[in-house]
Amino acid sequence: MKRRVKATENVAAEYGREEFTQALARTSKAYRTTVIESGVAVAVGIITAINIKLFYGVVICVIAAVYYALSTALTLKKELGISYRTVAGALTVTKYDAKGRESAWIPRKLLWLDVTEIGAGAFSGSASENLCRIHLPRTITYIGADAFADCPKLSCIYFEGSAEQWAEIESMSDLSVFCVELDSQLAPTDEKASRLCRLFARLKSKKAKNKIEEWEDSAE
Repeated sequence: MKRRVKATENVAAEYGREEFTQALARTSKAYRTTVIESGVAVAVGIITAINIKLFYGVVICVIAAVYYALSTALTLKKELGISYRTVAGALTVTKYDAKGRESAWIPRKLLWLDVTEIGAGAFSGSASENLCRIHLPRTITYIGADAFADCPKLSCIYFEGSAEQWAEIESMSDLSVFCVELDSQLAPTDEKASRLCRLFARLKSKKAKNKIEEWEDSAE
């Protein structure tokens, strides 16, 4: 597995950050609108339950909850191409529609929740055939089986965390065929660099090992 350090300023254009940021802004605006509309509907439901009839109030609240769930899911899928599920206060990407693009950007947070998992077969399907690069946040702790199975052109994964964080990810997919790019702003020093040197030595990544040795020398 190839590993190298990527300058953060070079990531934005290569991984489509500007396009992603615009889509995320539209998503956030639509989500806030959904929350407000759902909240108003729930308030109306509560008032109806108290002043008119309990049954009608409950029905209004249920409709508001269903509207919130469906509207949120459709907005994320339309703007970001992401289908999801929430588990224990975190978010799992169950499906990503790359829409024929060459790069994909998975956000660190969605709906105020950390994105911690990439589900099994998340990038499967014809929409991912042209995918060459994927940006993953440092909050990722698990990658499911065959997550990138239908991405024949995928060669690079940019991970916005350290080598240690990457090594701790539990993966059911074979990631050894990809070049993993790490955030250059997380250059380790001292004891951490020594541990990473041993890690990269085991992985036989000469270039990355030399880079960390440079960090060690500069820290002394």
